[in-house]
Amino acid sequence: MSIKELQAQVFEKTPLAVTINRVIFNVRGEPVDYKLVDASPSFEKKLGLEKSKVLGKKLTHWLLKHNSEQAKWLNEFAKVQATNELIEYSDVLEYNAFWYYVAAYKADSEHVVIILHKAERLKNVFAEFHKTKVGLEAMLDASKAFSESIFDNSPFSIIIYRVEGDGSKGADYIIQAANPTCLELEGWKLEEIVGKPLAKIRPGVDEFGIISAFKKAYDTGKTVYFPARRFSEGGSCRWFENVIFKLPTGEVVAVYDEITKRKQAEDALLEEKEKLRVTLYSIGDGVITTDAQGRIDILNEVTERLTGFTQDEAKGRPLTEVFKIYNETTGKACKNPVEMVLNSGSIVGLANHTVLKSRKGEEITIADSAAPIKNQDGETLGVVLVFRDLRESKAREEQIQFLIHRDTLTGLHNRTYFEEELKRQNEVTRFPLTLIMGDLDGLRLINDFFGHAAGDQALKMTAEVFKSCCRSTDIVSRWAGDTFTVLLPNTPEDVGQKIADRIKLACSEIEIADTKLSISVGCSTKIDKAEKWVAVIKRAEDSMHKSKLLGSKSYRSTVLASLKSTLFEKSFETEEHGERLGLFCREIGLAMGLPAHVLDEFEVLAMLHDVGKIAIDDRILQKPSALTPEEWVAMKKHPEAGFRIAQTVPELSGVADCILSHHERWDGKGYPNGLSGKEIPLLARILTVADAYDAMTQNRPYRKALSHEKARDELKKNSGTQFDPQIVAIFLEYLEQVEPDI
Repeated sequence: MSIKELQAQVFEKTPLAVTINRVIFNVRGEPVDYKLVDASPSFEKKLGLEKSKVLGKKLTHWLLKHNSEQAKWLNEFAKVQATNELIEYSDVLEYNAFWYYVAAYKADSEHVVIILHKAERLKNVFAEFHKTKVGLEAMLDASKAFSESIFDNSPFSIIIYRVEGDGSKGADYIIQAANPTCLELEGWKLEEIVGKPLAKIRPGVDEFGIISAFKKAYDTGKTVYFPARRFSEGGSCRWFENVIFKLPTGEVVAVYDEITKRKQAEDALLEEKEKLRVTLYSIGDGVITTDAQGRIDILNEVTERLTGFTQDEAKGRPLTEVFKIYNETTGKACKNPVEMVLNSGSIVGLANHTVLKSRKGEEITIADSAAPIKNQDGETLGVVLVFRDLRESKAREEQIQFLIHRDTLTGLHNRTYFEEELKRQNEVTRFPLTLIMGDLDGLRLINDFFGHAAGDQALKMTAEVFKSCCRSTDIVSRWAGDTFTVLLPNTPEDVGQKIADRIKLACSEIEIADTKLSISVGCSTKIDKAEKWVAVIKRAEDSMHKSKLLGSKSYRSTVLASLKSTLFEKSFETEEHGERLGLFCREIGLAMGLPAHVLDEFEVLAMLHDVGKIAIDDRILQKPSALTPEEWVAMKKHPEAGFRIAQTVPELSGVADCILSHHERWDGKGYPNGLSGKEIPLLARILTVADAYDAMTQNRPYRKALSHEKARDELKKNSGTQFDPQIVAIFLEYLEQVEPDI
């Protein structure tokens, strides 16, 4: 590698900040400033500057910009230009609150190389150290009284050492003198330490690391700063800061200050700052802090997410470029809350309906407040702005309001809202006020036959009918379970009746589970304010009930027909099966001498004894193979489902108990209630025998039909266990007479 290559490598890898500067001369040829031409890679790290931003700038515009001794340093660098020698300054240059040792030399007639090496900050401490050094050096030349005054009254601890050996270990430094500040700080007596090596007074001094600084000062004669470091001694930890220099007579002087309390305070402050930082970034609200000019200083993560700006992007920018807010109602931009705080010096809160517009255009409803950040003297240093995303709380509030005044199933107004509206409408002149009241027919039937999901769907579709048939000014509500109401302002009764008829007709065109909906509707009109709403509601209810009585029988017939159709469609049962059962049951009843009205019930029972199967899953009903134990559990629930359905239909209520019991056994091993013998209703016992025989003699997907002879044998075999023996005997006798015709 050539010398030039080595020189280039040194320039690239040196840890020092090396700058090459072109000399700027005045008209008289005197150097007055220096323009930065190039800098080593360590330049940015040591000075905290971006090289690209200062290249080409004058020394007075960047390095010496705020230096109170600017003229002094320009003169020093001018001396360098006048010589060809390397000059290293024992003084320090202050830049950006840091101190730098400086060396400079003339590269050629137009360029000066300036090398900066960072020293420690703490200017005041170093200045005091420097004054102490000067005082101690002057002690050798000035009067004894003057030098003793400096030594004795220094606020810093001073120890003078005589060096024995090469100065590489603590034992080489023999204490010669210590000032009163030192003795008081350490709790020493002068006579106990003079003449003793430092290593004996401070046993851990070699491990502390300061001896290398002592040796450097001793070997070079230069002042050495040893930065604050923790020293462990006797189970306690202390922090020391040192300046070490060599006297012309060869002694080494250590001027030091114990900064333990200050360090503890700094650590406590750092800990507090860290807690504040964690709090700031952990809080669920958005937080922005600004300086006294309203420029952004800090954004927390919530603010970054809500505004779309990162901390780096926002820092130093005016608040209004990042935090864009306007009034939701008027659309106008809101006043800058930071400016308001800076102008007033007090806390400011945003008005209601404030919206933040993010960088991506997202609109976020917020609530916020801004407060001044003040120092101990009451001066405003900046502003802290805290704001909260109200979208979730606003949505919850709207949901609460919806739940208070709306029916959650249909979305219509509820009874609470409707009754409040009755009071409001009574206070305004909107008469005549017509009230329509409608009751969905057979909701319980729909729930029991087809499930509550079908019932809910019927209510929703009915609500849609009401809304579609009414005007935007009409107030539609769900009054109760299956009852709806409409309040029609400025509407005479004849017009209200036409709307009621329109609602009734529209409902009749809707089918739920193959059953057309039916609604009973009534209306009444309030002519003036004097009439009580109670009377108006009573007339509407009476009209509705009259409509229900007139149409109920027809609707039940429709429901029964729908039940039969649905049952036969879902299960293996057929209408022919029902007719055969009706015939068998009637013949057994005649043989037993049952009255005619009981025999008539066999027709309904035979057709709908398995009506509960409507509630059973189709996959179980239509399974071609044997059922699993779990499927049997589900299947055995159909008598109870059928019982509930029968109770809601007057035409089936008389046989409800028989539907519940048609799978009970004579020996008590049936279901659902384990009844036995004559505890089982008679009609159910008759039906059980007839149903078993017909099932055995008909083909099913999972088995072939038995012959009539084998079926009769099964009845005999189970007589007295599964079946009532008397009924089996009567039925077998009947079969012997008619079997050739079957």
